[in-house]
Amino acid sequence: PLEYILQNVLFLSINDIDGTSITFNNGQKDYVFSYESGDADNKDDDVYKQGDKEVDDKKFRDLWYQMTCIAPERILTEKVSTSDMEAVYTIFADRNKEDYYGDITVRFIKYDATYYQVEINGVTDMVMRKKEVDDFFKALTEFAEDNLQN
Repeated sequence: PLEYILQNVLFLSINDIDGTSITFNNGQKDYVFSYESGDADNKDDDVYKQGDKEVDDKKFRDLWYQMTCIAPERILTEKVSTSDMEAVYTIFADRNKEDYYGDITVRFIKYDATYYQVEINGVTDMVMRKKEVDDFFKALTEFAEDNLQN
């Protein structure tokens, strides 16, 4: 019955980082993005930034959507400690909410040739296809590097 429940690795609303930031590490470099909402009736005054520089809001939202749609391939039944393992990629969301979840750290750790094991706030119980994760981080890196050059 659990296979019928929607599962996402990082189901995070853009509003969760309103006034704070999200950091992506592609294994080599940190990219820090932020979002500040404007007037609730006018989405045109929302501001998306990489560091101090404004970025294309549509492209950023498209990447955000791609990130939140990455779904686990399967749930692990065996528990494996990943605390001593190095992450290939990391996402850190400095959430503006003080709730059960708090800030969120997602680490993608090499599992085998096909999968990454995913650790969310220290808990690891799922694997994801490497290709989906690699494709996301490639697109994110290209977007971020383009912003740095322009």
